[in-house]
Amino acid sequence: MNELILCEGKTDAILLGYYMSKSMGWMFRKKGPNGLHIECEKKNDQNTAWYQKEERYLLIASVGGHTRFGDFFDNYIKRPIVDGNSFQKIVIVTDADGESIPDTESFINEQFTSLSDFRNGKWTQQQYCDGFAKEQVFQSFLLVIPINKQGALETVLLDALSGMSKSNNIIVSESKNFVYKMRNGAGREYIKSDRLELKSQLNVTFAIISPQKVFDYIEDLIRSVDWENSEIIRSCFYELGTL
Repeated sequence: MNELILCEGKTDAILLGYYMSKSMGWMFRKKGPNGLHIECEKKNDQNTAWYQKEERYLLIASVGGHTRFGDFFDNYIKRPIVDGNSFQKIVIVTDADGESIPDTESFINEQFTSLSDFRNGKWTQQQYCDGFAKEQVFQSFLLVIPINKQGALETVLLDALSGMSKSNNIIVSESKNFVYKMRNGAGREYIKSDRLELKSQLNVTFAIISPQKVFDYIEDLIRSVDWENSEIIRSCFYELGTL
């Protein structure tokens, strides 16, 4: 059985891969199962990584942004599914970004030309015809993060960091206040959107919690935190345990 997680960017994919390895027992592999080769161009924040648990394989792919799910699926995933029923479960992980759940569901579903039943927090069956014109199905799941609030992956990480210790809670709170003041003052030229404000909050927090790693890539910083011990992370990614 092969399974697939599609997420927005490489940061999401790094966190998901880390969490699935640490908490769910998936092991990173340099390639997927025999006969199934899926590799994107690795540009515009797109990337693929294979994991294995027993005889099952999991592909985690970053599509390059919340508007690219449909294009990525059509370019890299659709043909292997039609030709070889390659994936039995497909999960899409996307940010809330200020939208309502119904609007997010509609936005995701509208990106696909042949699929239209991704629902937040629910497993559904998607029907398609294989290369022999035979009707097939796979299970699909939409995970909009954070759960029950607005924000993005950075919101989940900040909440998780804040809950790990009293010191972290203070650092996260003060980092948010600092970035807010900077955006409304000298930083107005650089922090031009709510999303950039959120990213700045996370970066400032990391700069204080891990000052010796402040110039590391964000994926190195993410891997340096024991996210598997966070109840917030476990709750957010709970359904991924069914993979």
